[in-house]
Order: sequence, then C-alpha cells, then structure tokens
Amino acid sequence: MPYGAVRALVGVIIAAVSTTLLTSCGDVGAAAPSEPAPATNTPVVPSTSTLASPVPSSSAASDPTPSGSMTSGPSPGGPAPTSATPASPAPTATSHSTSDTPSGLAMPVGDIGRWRQIYADDFTGSSLGPDWGTYSGQPGGDPYSHWDPTHVQVKNGMLVLAGYRDNGRWVTGGVSNWPVTQTYGRWEVRFRADRSDEITYHFLLWPQADHWPPEIDFLEDLSGDRTAAAAFVHWTKDGHEQKTQRNVEADFSTWHTAGVIWEPGKVSYLLDGRVWASVTGSQVPDEPMWLGLQQEAGGCQRNADFGFPRCPRAGIPDHADVDIDWVVAYARR
Repeated sequence: MPYGAVRALVGVIIAAVSTTLLTSCGDVGAAAPSEPAPATNTPVVPSTSTLASPVPSSSAASDPTPSGSMTSGPSPGGPAPTSATPASPAPTATSHSTSDTPSGLAMPVGDIGRWRQIYADDFTGSSLGPDWGTYSGQPGGDPYSHWDPTHVQVKNGMLVLAGYRDNGRWVTGGVSNWPVTQTYGRWEVRFRADRSDEITYHFLLWPQADHWPPEIDFLEDLSGDRTAAAAFVHWTKDGHEQKTQRNVEADFSTWHTAGVIWEPGKVSYLLDGRVWASVTGSQVPDEPMWLGLQQEAGGCQRNADFGFPRCPRAGIPDHADVDIDWVVAYARR
C-alpha cells in the first residue's frame, strides 16, 4: 500500500481473546466471522482453520507497517490503481434484499459453488463476537493516526468504525478476524463509508506469521469523496518490496459489497458480487492470512506525502464512520 499506513498487525499485542472452534457447520459466504443465522454473533469456523494468536513483531516494513497493539486480536491499512474485468462465478448462496437489514441486502447464507461458507457475522448483538479483536495504538508507518477500542461499536445491526477527535487528536477504529485464518479463500464485506478527507479505510488480508510483505489489500480509499478506491498485492523481489495496484470507481458513501477471491497464483477483487480486477503470478501469497478492517486518520497529510491531489476535496466533518452490515468467509472445497 503506497499509503504506508497500517500495513497490518505488525507489532500487535493480543489481550485475552477467546476462540470458539466449531466443526464445520453449514455454509455462509466469504470474509469475516459469525454463524449463518447469528443471534449472538457466534462464529462458524472450519475445523481446518488455524486459531493460533498472531505473534507480535518488532520489524518495520519500509512502506506501510502497523505497530499498534491488540486488545483482543490483531491490526492492519493504504490506497490506489489498474484494472481488468474477468467474468465472475454466479453465486448460489441465499441472499435477498430486505428492509430488515441496515444495507437492504441480507447476509448470504449457504455455499457459493465450489466455496464452502465457514464464517459469517451480521452484527445483530451489542458487542463483538469472540473471533474479533480491536486495535489500539499508533499504526506503523502512519504518524498521523491512532487506534482506540472505544472507536469500534456494534449497534443498530452494524459494526461501526468511528473516526473523530479525542482530546484534540484524530482517533479511529480497527478490527481483526485473526482466529479465522486460512491459506486461500473468499471474503466479502457489506459496507459504506462517510465522506471525509481526514479519515481513510482499508480492508485487507494479513499474514498469520505477522511479517510484511505479503499483504492483500482488497479495498482501500484515500479519495475523501468516496468516489474511487484501490486494491494492492504486496510481495518481495530481490529483497525489495513490490506492489501491484488496481483501481475502481463507485460511490462508496452508499452500500456496496467488497470482496476478494484468493487462489493459488491468483487474486480476484470483487465489487457487488462481480470480479472487477485480478492479479496473477508468483507475487500472489501462499501462506495463511486473516481479515483486517480498519480506518486511519491523516488522509490529507498522507496524500500530500505521496504527491496525490491535495485537500480539500470532500471536507473534514467532525465525525466519519465506516458502517459494516455483515462479513462472510469461505474456504475452497
């Protein structure tokens, strides 16, 4: 992530995170934890998932690298560009529009073709389930941002990452789904983001081994007005960090479903169920990874640091949230 902010849970300290392991239980979708029809946010985790807690790292990647601590799980972040449009498989999971959900689209329940649903969470409770951890501290590589668990809320049927000032400093929220770790899979996140030049958001896969690279950022936004986003694959070649970017345009201040399909030698980025770009080749990671969802502050400063268009674009409201209706994850059959 050229944005260098929260690379992903590098240097995360995990405070008591309980993990519930359930042997395969039905199907859901791809990308975050919770059972097919969660009423208490109890996650469905495949029996092959690795549930070991991530080991904090003191190493610092020369681009983005997170170093905040974890108060019950790990933490990660960045933005930017290129594209392709392969055809995406038609899903078979049950999902239909409904006014009963914040986003108007119910969480998928069931397998999708060759993908077996292993985890789902629609945040219908009042607190995070046991397979989520919140971030705390300053992201590595981002001196303008700070995470605090109080900026992560579950309310009104949503997970809310809240960005606003605390004691004169911008503070944001971030969460990791580190207990649901796998090599290859499919994840999807139903979300929207408030417009803000100051607050950015980052959805990514971070390695269980807690080193960087690799990293898969399947949606990041530094645009402020939420009209564009980017995706990245980070890897190392001859000892140097490399990255492949893809760009996409949409109004992300309204509800969309962002996702990623990660297979041997190929990463496909999803938007509303369709593949909008892909990356193939040896740069694609082949080690266990988990999902991170996070905000970061300092959007204007980071844009200036990297030579992107300067603020103002969308303005800087006192409060900017990322609302997440549901998250689902799938494993390959």
